Amino acid sequence: MGQDPMGRLGRLVEGLEIIERLWTGEPVSYSGRHFNLKDVRISMPPLQRHLALFSETRKTLGKPPAYEAYRQWEQDKALPAGETFASDFEALARDRFLLGDPARVREEIARYRDTLGVTAIIVRVQWPGMAQAQVLRTIRLLGEQVFPHFQ
Repeated sequence: MGQDPMGRLGRLVEGLEIIERLWTGEPVSYSGRHFNLKDVRISMPPLQRHLALFSETRKTLGKPPAYEAYRQWEQDKALPAGETFASDFEALARDRFLLGDPARVREEIARYRDTLGVTAIIVRVQWPGMAQAQVLRTIRLLGEQVFPHFQ
């Protein structure tokens, strides 16, 4: 679509800011690096105003192939100012991903539910370089040991 892939994080951050402001139902004017809006509003604000979270298990990630692939693709250049892939993976993933065994993932989901009011999550279980067996194991763990605790 003719967009520089290095700008995708900036577009995402601006887009999320715009979405959150639009959810108020009030007219939004915004002038940023990627988007410019003047008095835009949505016709029907959502009842629930929570952003989605992505979930993984630590064992599925292991030494995260996605992390290494992103480093090779120079995606660190798209991180927010002051953040680099020089940080260890744990620090980079904190508050971005739900990582760990099923008990840990349940605790984190409950924390987001209790502190942010999250009522739904979007789960991404496949990352670049992951074996299909790992993906299927993650789906099984989520379905059998994580999600039943939130129904």
